[in-house]
Amino acid sequence: MATILYAEDKSEIRKSYKVFFQEAFSNYNIVIVKSGNALEKKLSKEIGDVKVVIADNDMPPGLKGSQIIAKYAQKKGFEQIPFILYYAGDKSTGEFLARKYNNVFYMPKPTDFRHFEKFIKDILNYPIQSSQ
Repeated sequence: MATILYAEDKSEIRKSYKVFFQEAFSNYNIVIVKSGNALEKKLSKEIGDVKVVIADNDMPPGLKGSQIIAKYAQKKGFEQIPFILYYAGDKSTGEFLARKYNNVFYMPKPTDFRHFEKFIKDILNYPIQSSQ
């Protein structure tokens, strides 16, 4: 089954987004991890049928979401997987990565669930062009 991988360090946000993802993307397997270390561990193993990776930026311990995305976005086997950096705060990091990599997108947090759902669905249907 196609998978959405979401990384968020705050438990209350993970709980509400779990419900959101299960309702909005019921035809997907939803995998939620709680730290940069956990996200990197998932990505370093076989990626399987992950269709999109969504990451908060600051989620200790481990690397920031932006660092993990920069590490994996153009790695062999990940070039066609969209990455969404989804966080509150200074937007320059998200905008920079989105300009640098064809498969990276940025969405400021918080956002309305309906808007976020449409954003993700549009990305899932977006043909990613190789940057090479």
